[in-house]
Amino acid sequence: MGRTGIFVAMRGGVVTSLGGRSHWRSADEVRRAAQAENIAVSDFVVRTLP
Repeated sequence: MGRTGIFVAMRGGVVTSLGGRSHWRSADEVRRAAQAENIAVSDFVVRTLP
């Protein structure tokens, strides 16, 4: 993932899916997906860039 520049959601240290997706193009998209499933998100966001 380090070279793709995607955002993922992690739960318990493992990549998880939200709404049937496992990666997004922006942090805002991940936040919206989590909100749609009533899942609290951390303010700590990691972007997977080299």
